[in-house]
Amino acid sequence: MPIANDAKHFFKPQLVIAILAAAIALAFVLHTKHAWEDYYITFRASKNLAMGNGLVFTPGEKVHSFTSPIGVLLPALASYLVGPKSDLAALWLFRIMSISALSGAAVLVFSTLRRTTGTYLGAWLAAGFLILEAKTIDFSTNGMETGFLLLFTVWAIWATCNPSPKQWRHLGAAWAGIMWTRPDGFIYIGLLGAGFWLFNFFATERQDRLASFILLLKAALLCTVLYLPWIIW
Repeated sequence: MPIANDAKHFFKPQLVIAILAAAIALAFVLHTKHAWEDYYITFRASKNLAMGNGLVFTPGEKVHSFTSPIGVLLPALASYLVGPKSDLAALWLFRIMSISALSGAAVLVFSTLRRTTGTYLGAWLAAGFLILEAKTIDFSTNGMETGFLLLFTVWAIWATCNPSPKQWRHLGAAWAGIMWTRPDGFIYIGLLGAGFWLFNFFATERQDRLASFILLLKAALLCTVLYLPWIIW
């Protein structure tokens, strides 16, 4: 029956997890109204960029006053979209972006555990631990880049667990996302890559060391290409 099929589609676990993650994060920020003080330091450069003054803390002074590329560029986009007179609206738009990233991370956690363990219980528990962890929720809603870092990190883990002809593309794109989120993201990338190459326990089809090395090398090259614009800038 069409209605039954629609209901079944609506209550797919991934959709339920995405909605729960977003609802919990929104409830948290509505209750706490917490905004990270460093967000406003970074946002000053973001707002200057949106207003055409350059990505600087003070127009005319080339001072690097931010850490995360995504953490400064997405608030700049938010400020540009809502206008320079509404800083709170820009923060809320960035929060929505970050909450969406957190929801995506929770869905990928569920999908990865479901694929690797073959059980729903472990997948639900892992996703639940993520979306109920207080610091994770706070840092994903208060102006930090945590939601995006979680999304790209879990995407990288998901990619290592899903052998396919496009595996290196997923892995390279996820690594590039980590770098765009955190300039020290190469540490995460190195640890994830080394763990995959040395152990490779979680892949459904384990690869030999040479194949794994070639996969990581191709992913690293793609990551470099995708992050190159920021390096050049």
